[in-house]
Amino acid sequence: MPRKLLSLFVIAALLFSIVNTPYMVANAEEQSDSVKVEDSAVGNNREISGDEINKSITYTEFLDSHGIADENKPPMSEQTIVLNREALAKGKGNFKAEKDSILIEEEGHLSVSFPGTSGLYNMIIEYDPVAGRSRDVELGVRLNGSLPYREAGSLVLARRWKDKDGKIETDMNGNDIRPSQEELTFADRGWLYSNVTDSSGFHIRPLLFELGENNTIYFYISRESVHIRSITFRSPEKLPSYSEYAKSYLQIKDASQSLPFIQAEIPAWKNDATIVATADRISPATIPYKGSKISLNTIGASGWTSSGKELAWSFTPDETGMYEIRFRTRQNYKRGFYATRTLKINGVPPFAEAENLRFTYDSSWQIYSVSVDDKPCKFYFEGGKTYTLSLVMTLGDFGKDLGRTQESINVLNDIYRELLMIMGSTPDTMRDYNLDKQIPDTIKEMLIQAEKLEQIADDIQKITGFSGSELASLRKMSEQLREFNKDHREISKRLRVFKDNIAALNTWMLDAKSMPLDLDYISIAVPGSEKPKADAGFFQMAGYMFQMFIASFVEDYNSLAGGADKTDVDLTVWSTTGRDQATILNDLIRSTYTPASKKNLGKTVGVNLQIVQPDAILPSVAAGNGPDVLMHAGMQLPINYATRKAAMNLRKVADQSDLNEVLSRFRPSALVPISFNGGIYALPEQETYPVMFVRTDILSELNIPVPTLENPWSWQDMIRYLPVLQKKNMSFLMDTGTSVGADVGVGMTTFAMF
Repeated sequence: MPRKLLSLFVIAALLFSIVNTPYMVANAEEQSDSVKVEDSAVGNNREISGDEINKSITYTEFLDSHGIADENKPPMSEQTIVLNREALAKGKGNFKAEKDSILIEEEGHLSVSFPGTSGLYNMIIEYDPVAGRSRDVELGVRLNGSLPYREAGSLVLARRWKDKDGKIETDMNGNDIRPSQEELTFADRGWLYSNVTDSSGFHIRPLLFELGENNTIYFYISRESVHIRSITFRSPEKLPSYSEYAKSYLQIKDASQSLPFIQAEIPAWKNDATIVATADRISPATIPYKGSKISLNTIGASGWTSSGKELAWSFTPDETGMYEIRFRTRQNYKRGFYATRTLKINGVPPFAEAENLRFTYDSSWQIYSVSVDDKPCKFYFEGGKTYTLSLVMTLGDFGKDLGRTQESINVLNDIYRELLMIMGSTPDTMRDYNLDKQIPDTIKEMLIQAEKLEQIADDIQKITGFSGSELASLRKMSEQLREFNKDHREISKRLRVFKDNIAALNTWMLDAKSMPLDLDYISIAVPGSEKPKADAGFFQMAGYMFQMFIASFVEDYNSLAGGADKTDVDLTVWSTTGRDQATILNDLIRSTYTPASKKNLGKTVGVNLQIVQPDAILPSVAAGNGPDVLMHAGMQLPINYATRKAAMNLRKVADQSDLNEVLSRFRPSALVPISFNGGIYALPEQETYPVMFVRTDILSELNIPVPTLENPWSWQDMIRYLPVLQKKNMSFLMDTGTSVGADVGVGMTTFAMF
């Protein structure tokens, strides 16, 4: 088989891979059929929409209405309510009752009525996500016919992942290869439990739900499918303080021997497949250290920045006793802020202070000991027993202030939209719009929001001890709102600046919510024992830098050897992407293409994947030193090379039935840029197409029906509703060219994606 034909199969295989006893019901009759019963009595036969979520009160307002000033001190409830499989199976909705659980598929729903005792409860869901998909389960919860608060409309049930084979392999050059991620099977993890929390991360403690004597709870699964075994409502758990925890183990002796370091880059499991091992090539003290070779020896960084993302490690001490927990860590990402993590032992924080571990900014690696009042904490572990230690990314003390900031941003967006409807996006600066008479309440609201933003900035400054550029967006917006409140005529002159400041505040929010952290290893150590050095000394660092300098002349970091050690045929593939993307591609070659080549092609095909610069392609091809396959080079190259007879026509070398099968995986429009004179000269990697975004909140506010896939607008509908939008200085924007643009005030807009 010709080498060029093999090249076709390389591309096809790779692209295919990428795309591709309270209340407990007992003795109920088992069901195995799907149940479809609508619960119209409480309005629970519909999805939970974004408008419904936005119109609900916030969780902070819910707490205030119940007089709860401190989430760590909620009122206790006396009763525990368990809805087991039999109780759930008696519910109404669109689900399937199975032997041990009920199955609710995507866009399915369940409504269950049950008695209870009035009070506030945490909700624990025992679940098993349907395997084979990569996304977390998303759901919303109504209680007695309505959302109890906004956060209940977007809850998350996470999956669990691990590195394939639980180890990091190396390529032929001795460089580490990032392992593939695979979901833990049910046999490995069993049923999962989620004490439902705020997915936005603004509230650390589990959410509270108010129950009465008679209750109806409704679940709507908006994404993925899930098996639910039970739902438990129980009193909020009060964590002991560290002093109370320590008193329980006063009679326990300190351990006499530390455990070996736990390598953080190989966790037992994680709840996000995007948290992967990373390479630290700055410090030779990072272990494992491989000199000039690439070693994936840390974890975290930019992949571990979202609230609720958890990493877990398992260990088994030989000796019963008290231990210290230490981390070699680095937080050199955000000056003026600290990264916060919650420490859990077997799924529960051992004491209240463990919910809020602070990792402060430092450009160097640090040895962090879990401490209270600057004294290392002691943890009790029983010899021979396996423990799971995990760290969860949280917003910590920043959560409340960031939540208040988000609420202010929502109000400011409403204010801007109201101003836009009156003045348009480019107001006449010489005109007095009489805003103090048209929207007097809005002018007053500006001062209220200015005071709130100023207070938030002061509160964050008290927490961090820093003031400056980190809080500039808050103070700048506060100052502008005060000026607008003082002289409303300034608004028309500075409306665009106001819009830009809102955008800057949104950017600040996204950055503040992101709290990256690097981890090297975890130490379960003897209390009071000497800490390892956090970083390399001067002479060790000097030797390391000299070694890296010499290696820069001999090491080839742009070549990734993929496939088996012994091959029958080797192909050269060039990629113009970065090393991270090329590493993923190389993993697909090793795990998918090369193993299948022997079976499908009758010979083992190896692939030498190389990273090249785009400007090196043309000279190499002209000199006859081009690759067998070129990837990620842009959609304009195939025809440019085809017209000069420098590219292969796949229709002349490939089996037509095989080629047609591969081409059928793509939309016909994706084949246009790679076709010339009836020939096919490449396979598509990406396609640009328009996507319409609809501001459902604006349409609902103006009483305009929102278009959906099931009930889209016609051109007649668009013509009918366009004047309504234009009266409010908004419009319908259709981009028909290659450029893309839109204003904040545009009612509906199209963007070119990908």
